[in-house]
Amino acid sequence: DVERMAKDAERFASEDKKRREVVDLRNQADSTAYQAEKQMKEAGDKIDAILKGEVESKIAALRKVAEGDSADPIKAALSDFEATMQKLYQQAGAPGVGAQAGAAGAGAAKGGDDDIKDADFEVK
Repeated sequence: DVERMAKDAERFASEDKKRREVVDLRNQADSTAYQAEKQMKEAGDKIDAILKGEVESKIAALRKVAEGDSADPIKAALSDFEATMQKLYQQAGAPGVGAQAGAAGAGAAKGGDDDIKDADFEVK
């Protein structure tokens, strides 16, 4: 009886972990879509109609996939959306994710900033 309970607890823990991953990915997808919409709004006429249509289409696809219960399609949609975001940042004249990562790496190489703290947050 105790053995069965332990197996059930292990199974439920695994299911909870999978559900948590999906929730985290959904939050990431929502945040990414919001950032893209915000960037397009701020950039206004700097974004050409072709890219604007592509971004809007990818946002809709990302949000649709994020409604599902499987992590892999959400991961794939986020990965696919990354290249579109780079194009958006380039046309808008904003530094892209790569430029930001490069700046962070350069700061770390110089000794970094000891005051920087990592924070976890959840978008609801």
